[in-house]
Amino acid sequence: GPMKGIVVDYLELLSNLTVVDYILDEDASPTPADIELYQLSKEEIFSEVESLKYLITAMVCLEDSEKERVAVTLIIQRVLDNAIVQPFGITILFCDLIFHIFILFGWRSVTFRLINVAVAGEKEEDPKRGQLLLETLFFISALYFFWRLIGEMFSTLITSWRVFRVS
Repeated sequence: GPMKGIVVDYLELLSNLTVVDYILDEDASPTPADIELYQLSKEEIFSEVESLKYLITAMVCLEDSEKERVAVTLIIQRVLDNAIVQPFGITILFCDLIFHIFILFGWRSVTFRLINVAVAGEKEEDPKRGQLLLETLFFISALYFFWRLIGEMFSTLITSWRVFRVS
């Protein structure tokens, strides 16, 4: 509803504030003390917004145009940057990279085996160790991504329930 748009507007305003907006006398140029106080105030506001529970999850409820607007604000970019560099986030990114590489190479081996069986009717009794390793890595990677998808679905359901119950 309209409340979502107002929240996005507010986050845009917070992100676009300058030291000139901070000082009381609009005609005066900012002093070094004004700049320092502005930076401290901005840091405090950004930290408060960053500490809000379910902020990123609540963004899922926004319309696409509102998501685009809020995603380019400095305040949300900071929240997302800090969320990504958490150890858990880095671990997930690293595991995804490794398992994507496994899928890339394993898929080739699996499809060649399927083509041999389906088209040529050949069934290799004793596959080579390298081929077996690639196929095993493919299946382990597929299981990892399937398990991760299930986990994401459950965590989204649980978090969504908490967000809607709070609001």
